[in-house]
Amino acid sequence: MKRNQQLALVTIGGSAIAAAAFYYLKKRKENISYRYQTILKQFSQQVFTCDQFQLNNMSLKFDQLIHLATYDENDSQRTLAEKLEFQQKEELENEGTCKKGFGQGSQFYECLDCSLIRKEIQNTKKFIEDDQFYLALCEECFLTPQHKGHTYKKIEGGDTIQFKCHCGESNIMDKSCFCKNHRGFEKSKGIFEKEYQNNPKLWKGVESFFLDIFHLLFDNMVDLIKMNELGRIIEDNQKQSFNLFKKNKKEYITIAQYKHRTERINFIMRLILNKFNELIEINPALIHFIPIIFSKTLTKPIALQFQRLEKIVPDKLKWARVIKAQKEINNYLTIYEYVLLSYELIDNQNDEIITEIFRAALKVNNTFYLTLCEKFMKMFAFTCRLQNATVKNGNYNVGFFPSLSYLVIDYISFQSTFNHLIATLGDDILGPLSYLNAYLSAGSSVASDFDEQLYILLNICFEMLRFVNQLKVLFLNYPEQIIANLYKICFALFANNSISIKQEISQNLPENIKQKLQKMYVYSQYRQIEKIMIFAFVNICEGLLLINNEELIQNVLPLFAHYFYLGVYNSQLFLSNLAKQKIEFCSFSATIISHLPLLIALSERKMLSESVVKSFFTKNFNFKSENDKKNFFKSLHFIASKFIIMNSKPGIMSQAEVWLLMVSNNQFNQGLKAFLYPLKDFLYSPYYRIYDFFILTYSLIMLADDQPFFSTPDSLIAKYLEGWDQQFKTMGDLTLTVNNYQLCYILSQNLIDSTPFYNVFSKCHHLYFPEICQSDENGNQQIFQQNINEIIITCINQQADKKIYMKDVEQFSKIFIDQSNLIENNILKVCTFEDQSQNIQSQYVNIQIEYKQKLYFRHLLRLKEALEDLCIAASEQNSQDYSILGSDFKLQNLFPYQRDIYKKLILNEEFMSQIVAQYLNPQIKPGHFSVINHIILLAIKLIESKTQQQLFSEEEIVKIEKIVSILKNEQLKEKYLTINNHLAPELKTDFLYMMKVNDMISDYLNQKQ
Repeated sequence: MKRNQQLALVTIGGSAIAAAAFYYLKKRKENISYRYQTILKQFSQQVFTCDQFQLNNMSLKFDQLIHLATYDENDSQRTLAEKLEFQQKEELENEGTCKKGFGQGSQFYECLDCSLIRKEIQNTKKFIEDDQFYLALCEECFLTPQHKGHTYKKIEGGDTIQFKCHCGESNIMDKSCFCKNHRGFEKSKGIFEKEYQNNPKLWKGVESFFLDIFHLLFDNMVDLIKMNELGRIIEDNQKQSFNLFKKNKKEYITIAQYKHRTERINFIMRLILNKFNELIEINPALIHFIPIIFSKTLTKPIALQFQRLEKIVPDKLKWARVIKAQKEINNYLTIYEYVLLSYELIDNQNDEIITEIFRAALKVNNTFYLTLCEKFMKMFAFTCRLQNATVKNGNYNVGFFPSLSYLVIDYISFQSTFNHLIATLGDDILGPLSYLNAYLSAGSSVASDFDEQLYILLNICFEMLRFVNQLKVLFLNYPEQIIANLYKICFALFANNSISIKQEISQNLPENIKQKLQKMYVYSQYRQIEKIMIFAFVNICEGLLLINNEELIQNVLPLFAHYFYLGVYNSQLFLSNLAKQKIEFCSFSATIISHLPLLIALSERKMLSESVVKSFFTKNFNFKSENDKKNFFKSLHFIASKFIIMNSKPGIMSQAEVWLLMVSNNQFNQGLKAFLYPLKDFLYSPYYRIYDFFILTYSLIMLADDQPFFSTPDSLIAKYLEGWDQQFKTMGDLTLTVNNYQLCYILSQNLIDSTPFYNVFSKCHHLYFPEICQSDENGNQQIFQQNINEIIITCINQQADKKIYMKDVEQFSKIFIDQSNLIENNILKVCTFEDQSQNIQSQYVNIQIEYKQKLYFRHLLRLKEALEDLCIAASEQNSQDYSILGSDFKLQNLFPYQRDIYKKLILNEEFMSQIVAQYLNPQIKPGHFSVINHIILLAIKLIESKTQQQLFSEEEIVKIEKIVSILKNEQLKEKYLTINNHLAPELKTDFLYMMKVNDMISDYLNQKQ
C-alpha cells in the first residue's frame, strides 16, 4: 500500500475513534443529565406522596441529585466532599466568629470603644440611653488584652434577647480588637474566591443543583399559598359535600392535606439548609458561597411576582405579592426574596436554621447586610409565620416575624444601611411604621408577657429616629408621614392599652373584682412600647436641636401642632362614645399628650413658665375661636383624667389598694401584689419616665388653660373637690378615701416635685434651655443648681451616718432621677473628699457640715405612701419635724412653671375657702386630715414667702392677705389646737405623721401677727 493511502487510512481511523469517543462522552453526558432530570422529577412527585417511612429514600435521592449535578468525567474518582476540600486548611486556623449566644440570666459585655455604631453616634454629640447596646461580647472574648483599658458596660440578658457574641464580625466591631480565637473571615474569603474562579465547572454544578431544588420548593409553596388566599382549604368533612364543585374538586384540599404538604415543604427546606451546613462542615471557607446562592435568581418559570400597587391607600401596604395564572421566568426576585415572600409556611426549626445561615452570610460578606435589610423592609409584611404560631404559656398569635428579624435589628443602626435604604426604598423605608400603626389599631397584640411581633416592629421602626444624621434625612424628606404615623400609634396605644368596664360592674363589689382583675393584666406587654414611644419623641426633638437647622424646626413645629390637635380631638370623640355606652375607661398610655413638654421646649427654648407655655400655644395652634380653644383644653383635662396615674374612674389604682384590705384570700392577695407592684414600678420608676412626662405635661396644661379650674369638670382640682363631696355623702366608701388621697398627692407633685423636669429633659437641659448654662436675671441657673444640690443631699442623709461611696449615692438617686451624670458632676458642690486629686469614686462621701440633717423630701414625692414613713423616721432620728415639703422649703427654689401653678392654685380664694370648709365639716374623719393638711401647709409656705417681693406682683400680694384671712379664722385655729387630743389612743400610732403636720399648722395659725 502506498504511503499516502496508509496516511489516509490512519487519519480516517483516528477520526472515527475520536468521533466515537466524542459520541460516547456526549451520550454519557446526556445520560448523566437524563438521570439527573429523571431523579429530580421523581423526587418532586414522591416527596409529597410517600409515607413517613420512605422519607429516608427522599434524602438519598436528594444526595444523588447533587452528586449528578457536580459529576465530572475527568475527575470521577473523587467524592464531592474531596473536591470541595481546600488545601490551605492550616492557613484558616482561628478564622471565623464567636457563636456563643445570650439567653435569660446570662451576662455579656459591650465595649464602647470597639462598637462601630457608637463611634458614628459620638460624631453627632448625641447621648445614648443607658439600656441601649450595639455590641455584645461574651466574657471569654472581652477579657482579652485587646480590650484592656477600654470603656465598657456589663449587661444581663433577658428572655427577649436573641443576639450572639459579635467577636470576629468586622461589620459591627473594630477588627483590630478581635480576640485571638476569632479573627474574622479575611483569609478564607481570598482562598474561596480563588477556588471559585479556578473551578467554574464544579461551582456551576453546585449552583444549578440548588437553583433547581429551590425552584421545586418555591413552586410548591406558591401553589399552597395561592390555595390559602383563594379560600380553597376546607374542613376535612366538607370534601364529600362539595357537590357544587365536582368539576373542580381537585382544586380544593382539606386542612389535613394542607398540613401534610406544609410538612413536606419544610422537609425539603431542611434538606437544603442541612446541605449548606454539611458543605460548610466539610470546608468552613464555603461559608462565602451562602450570599452568592441567595443572591441568584431562578432560571425556571414560576407564578410568583412582587409588584408595587398602582393605587396607594394610606396606612396600607404599597407592595403586593401577586400569583399569576401563567408561570414565567422572573429575573428580578432573588432566592432570598422568595424565602421572605413564602415565609408563612416555614416552621420553627427551619426558621432557626435559616437565621443561622444568614447570620453566617452577613459575617463574610460586607455588603449582604444591605440586601438583607432592604428586602426585609420591603417585604416584612409577608413574612409572618403561621406554622406553629404559638407563644409562651400557650397563647395563640396570628403569626411571627422570622427570627432573622433580629439580624435586621443588628444592622439597621448603621449609617451605611440607612443610606442604602433611602436610596433604594425612598418612602418605603417608613413601611414598618405604618404596619405598626395598623397592628396596634387592630388590637392584634397578644395577651402574653412578651409580644415578639411588637418588640421587633418597635426596634425596626424607631431605631432610625435615634440617630441624628438619619433623622435629618427623614425629616427633610418625609416629615408629615413620620409625624402622622407617630400620632396614630399614640392614639392606638391610648385606646387599646387600656381597661374598659361597664358602669354596672364598676362599683367596688367583691363579685366584680375578678372580672376587673382579668382586664387589668392587659397592660404588662405594653410597658416597653410606652417607654419606646416616649423616647421616639425625645430622640426627634433632641435630634432636631442637634441638627442645628432652625428652618427645619420651624417647618416641623406646625405639623406637630396639627397632629397633636387631631390626636386630642380623636381621643375626645373616642371617650365621648364610650361615655354614651356607659363604659368607664382607664388607659395605661398617655403619650398622645405627654410629649407636650418636649414640643414647648423645642419651640420656645426658654425656662418653662406660664408666659412661655401660652406663647407656644399662641404661635403654633390656630384655634378657630375662643370656644374651640376652651374645648381643646377641656379635652386635654378629660384625656389626662383617663390615665391611670390620675386614677379617675374606674379608679384602678385606688380599687387595687382597697382590694388588698378587703379580701382575706392569701392566694388572691399574692396575685394582686404581683400585678400592683410591677405596675407601680412601670408608672413611677425614672427608668420608664411615665410619671415624669405625665406630671410635667399636666402642669403645663394647667398653666396654659385660661379657664378657672372649677369650671372644667375633668380637671384635677374639680375631680379632687368632687371626690370630697362624694366622700361626705358616702362616708363608708374606702375607695373614695384612697382616691382623694391619690389626687392630693398628684396635686403636690405638680407643685413641688422637681425630678420630672430633670428626667424629661435628661442630659439635654443645655440644648432646650441655654439660660441654665449661664447666669441670668431670673436666677434659673441658680434654681437648677439648687435643686440638684438638694437631691444629692437627700440621697446622702437618707443613709444617716453610714459610710458610702459615690456609686452608692448614684444608686440611691436612681429611685427618683435617671441621671447619674448630674450626681457625679455636682457632688463636689455639697460634699468633700479626703483627696480630690484622686478618683473620687473610690473614696467615702462626706457631706458638708451646713447640710447635715437636711432632707428635701419634696423631690421624693413619687414614693407617695412611703414618703410619710420616711418623714416620721427622719423626725425621730434627727429630733426635728419633717413634712413632705422637707427642709428649708422656699418658693424661690421652685422652677418658674411650678411657682406659677402654685400661685394660680393657692391664691384662688374659692379653692382655699372650700378646703377650709372641708376641714371644718363635722363629718370628716381623722384619716382625711392628712390629705387636706398638705394643701394648707402649701398655702402657709406661700404666705411665708411674701417677703420675697420679687416673686409677687402687687395684685398677688393683695390676694395673699385674703388667703391669710381665710386661714386664720377662729374655728380653724380651735380645731387644729385640739384635734390631736381628740384622737383615740389606738389611732395615734397610725397617724403620727398627720399629728406632726397638725402641730406645724397649728403653730402658724396661732402665732401672733
